[in-house]
Amino acid sequence: MRDGAISSIAARLLVEPGVAPAAVIAWWREAGPARVGAAGAALDAPFDLASVTKPATALAAARLIQRGAASFEATVGDVLGLDAEASRARLDELLSHRAGLPAWGALYRADLGRARADGPIPALPPDASGPPTLSEMLARAASRIEPRPTGLDAEPMYSDLGYVLAGAMIARLGGRPLAEQWREACGLRDAATMRREVEGFDARVLPTEVVGWRGEVRGVVHDENAYFLERAGGDPGHAGAFGAALEVLAMARGFLAALDGERDAPLDRALAARLVEPRARGSHRIGWDSITPGATSTGRHFGPRTFGHLGFTGTSVWCDPDARAIAVVLTNRTYPSRDNAKIREARPRVHDALWELGA
Repeated sequence: MRDGAISSIAARLLVEPGVAPAAVIAWWREAGPARVGAAGAALDAPFDLASVTKPATALAAARLIQRGAASFEATVGDVLGLDAEASRARLDELLSHRAGLPAWGALYRADLGRARADGPIPALPPDASGPPTLSEMLARAASRIEPRPTGLDAEPMYSDLGYVLAGAMIARLGGRPLAEQWREACGLRDAATMRREVEGFDARVLPTEVVGWRGEVRGVVHDENAYFLERAGGDPGHAGAFGAALEVLAMARGFLAALDGERDAPLDRALAARLVEPRARGSHRIGWDSITPGATSTGRHFGPRTFGHLGFTGTSVWCDPDARAIAVVLTNRTYPSRDNAKIREARPRVHDALWELGA
């Protein structure tokens, strides 16, 4: 049922000021039921989750580890057989952004997008050489490691490329597509529909951008690396999942239940705790991010042990395990253009408004 107060926040703080054409918000406090509201979209509309995919990828890895089918100590070389500089990078290092890989590179271009201007990642078209093979893109990612300290206590460097390799590893270790593992581990019903597997999906999903060489991006993943990896038969771990607000909320609640040691939780307590264990440097955990004092999008009320993640398309999930609160904000702020950056100022305002509602 649509919650009027939540819908008002979505309209007043996100849609009407031009932050995004559509928004769905889910809010949960342990003392009350989940509340969901929307503006410009149906309550169950699937959004391109962008980097909110990363926690789903880490949870899929954790499920494999719990079953004994994988290990955090598995390396790129052991699993993917890549003879590259990143061959010694471990799965836990990749998932916590501590494998020494840079943030980005256009894996579908021979020049890796090196000519791009500083600032937001542009929607670079493929080059004249044509779409690369999956093995070419994975080799390009693995070749980009930088000479810097690695390991779980090293300074993190946020890296989509690390998650490209992690996604390929998890698919190989699990023996089936990563998107299927997202659905099982996290309950994301539409996780695999970047492959247009569900009839009528395009009519339900929110568009994410209008790009000259792609047209209107709708029903396929927005991120260009993920798009070309998927076309080549790969399993992008950094972006690609689609989900509705209540599905993302359920993913976060399931993880919170695991931290509490509940019997029916998707992970055991010790393994869940390892994913959000604080590190000596940086805010990034395994799959999750945490609050950076003085530079947070979560507003004024989420506590110091809060974990969550942001997504480039205007998505986010934050969970406070002490206050027993979860906020999911899904938008398509990149439509029609990724140049719209109003989401940065809007996010803390939305979160503060949710807390003011109480339970």
